[in-house]
Formats: sequence, structure tokens, C-alpha cells
Amino acid sequence: MNPLEAMRKLEEAKKNVIPFDGKQIIVAPLEAVEGLLFAVEMLFPDNCEVCKGEKGGVRGNENCVDGKVMCDYCTIEYKANL
Repeated sequence: MNPLEAMRKLEEAKKNVIPFDGKQIIVAPLEAVEGLLFAVEMLFPDNCEVCKGEKGGVRGNENCVDGKVMCDYCTIEYKANL
């Protein structure tokens, strides 16, 4: 589910508020919550061991090259210098 669809479903879920222990709980479809969490996680830097996320690689899209985890940018530079 794309992040915009997830946000729309969460907005709809605000109508389903359940009181619990003096607080309010929103009941939302699990796929909407997972979609939003995935979108938020993508905002964090990738796990590139070379640039430490400085070059803006996509989190979760890292490559393993010669035993090192690299973003696409560092992978291209590494292979160009072989």
C-alpha cells in the first residue's frame, strides 16, 4: 500500500475511536499502519558502510559488494574504480 493510501485509511479510521483506560484508541486497518510505518522508515538514511547514508541511498535497497553493504551510489563508484 502506498503511503498516501495508508494516510487516507488512517484518516478514515479516526472515526472509529474506542475509549480505553481514560484514553482514546483509533482502530485502523493493519495494512494502513504497515504502509505508513514503511513510508516513515524510508525517511531514515540507508545502511551503507561506505558513505553512512550521506549520498541519499534508499533504505532497504543496499547491495552487498565484496562483503560490504553499499548504497547504489557507492556500488557504482566502487565498480568504476576496479
